[in-house]
Amino acid sequence: MAEMSSSSDAGSGELCEICNKLNLETRNNREPGEYFLGAYARIKASKNCPFCCMIFAAYPRTWRQPQDEITTDWNEQGFTTAMGARNLVFLNEETATSAHGSARVVQPQIDPELMKKWLKLCETHHTNMCAPNLALRTSDNPSGLDILRVIDVQDQCIVDAAHGMRYIALSYVWGQVIPAVRLQKDNKAFLGTKGGLLRIRLRLPHTISDAIDLVGGIGERYLWIDNLCLVQDDEDDMLHGIAHMDLVYKGAILTIIAAQGTDANAGLPGLRPSSRKVKQNIVEVLPGVRMTTTRGVYDALSNSRYSTRGWTAQELILSHRCLIFADDGIWFRCRSNCWGEDTIY
Repeated sequence: MAEMSSSSDAGSGELCEICNKLNLETRNNREPGEYFLGAYARIKASKNCPFCCMIFAAYPRTWRQPQDEITTDWNEQGFTTAMGARNLVFLNEETATSAHGSARVVQPQIDPELMKKWLKLCETHHTNMCAPNLALRTSDNPSGLDILRVIDVQDQCIVDAAHGMRYIALSYVWGQVIPAVRLQKDNKAFLGTKGGLLRIRLRLPHTISDAIDLVGGIGERYLWIDNLCLVQDDEDDMLHGIAHMDLVYKGAILTIIAAQGTDANAGLPGLRPSSRKVKQNIVEVLPGVRMTTTRGVYDALSNSRYSTRGWTAQELILSHRCLIFADDGIWFRCRSNCWGEDTIY
C-alpha cells in the first residue's frame, strides 16, 4: 500500500482557523472558487495544521516572499497551487459523486486493466485527434517505411509488420548499457523463428524484457524496439530506419516511455512485485477525510535523465499516445488528455 506521510511531512494536529473555513468535510462536493490562505510566512509557521503543511510542501519555495498572499483555486483538478504543477485532492474513490478533485490510492504493482481502459477510452473518444498515422509505404502513403519489423510477443519472435497492424513502440535511454543481444545479419533468421526470443530473454536489458511482458499483459501483440527491429550491422537498414524514425512513433497505437532510471536496465517500475516503492503522501486532514497531492506528468519528468536526451524528447513529442513510466508514477498521455494512476475520471 502507499505510505502514509509522517508527522514531519504533514501536520498531525487540527486545522488552523483559516483552513477550518474550507469545510474540508464536504470533500469535493463544492463549487469552483478561490480561497485565501493568508501570508506565506503564516502557512510556513503553521506546522500543526495538516492542510497548511500540504500547501507549503506543494508550493515552489524559490520565488516566494514571506509577505506574499497565498491563494488556492478549487476546480476540476482539486485545490490547485502556483504554476499548476501540484494539486491537493481527496482520496475518496469509493464515495466520490464527481471525479473533480478526487484520487485513488496507488498500489505498488500496476494494474494492466487500468492501462487497457486508458487506451480504450482514447481510441473510442479521441479518434480524430489521437489516431496513429500509417507507417508503411502504400499508394496512399508513398513516403512510408519500406519495411517495419516488430516483436511478436505471443510467438516470441521478430516478424515483418503487415499493413494496418497494431503495434506499440518503446522509447528509453540506453545509458552505459552495452546490449548483449541485438538484431544482426547472422541472427536475423533465428530470431525470426517462433520461440527464438525465448532463448535470449535472460540476456535482454530489463527495460526491454519488461516492455515485452507489458505488451502481452495489456492484450496487445506487437512491439517495436530499435535494438531488435533494426538490423544493427546493416548500414542501409539502419540509415533507412533512422531517417524514418518519426513514422515509427507516429504510427504506433501507443508508445511506452521508460523515463525512470539512467539506463536500459532500469526496468518498468511497478510491473513486477517489489519493483517500486510508492511515494504517495496521504494526510488525514480531518477524522475520516484523507487527502493527497497529485502532480502533472511533465513535472514528474522534469528531473529525469530521459528528459535531457534530445532523441527521446523527440520520440515523446511524436507519439500520439504515451504510457509514461516515471520514478514515482505512471501516466497515460494522448493528444487530448492525460491520466495518472491516482486519477479518477
